Amino acid sequence: MRRHRRLRAAAARDPRIRVVERPTNGGIVAASQDGLDACRGEMVALLDHDDLLHPEALAELDAVITPEVDYAYTDQDLI
Repeated sequence: MRRHRRLRAAAARDPRIRVVERPTNGGIVAASQDGLDACRGEMVALLDHDDLLHPEALAELDAVITPEVDYAYTDQDLI
């Protein structure tokens, strides 16, 4: 419950943050779809709760994405 309060407080301070809750556990597929449905931007990066994104990853993608690009896939490094 404390986590929900923190998320809602962050959303109140920053309009880019949206809190999406599911009434039941639908698994990763339902959670991902709910997140995608809530998106408002032109681009989406899907990350799991235990993923780490390199600080330059989005800049690297931005450098190669053009209007002709429909989607981009990046691979992973396991540590």
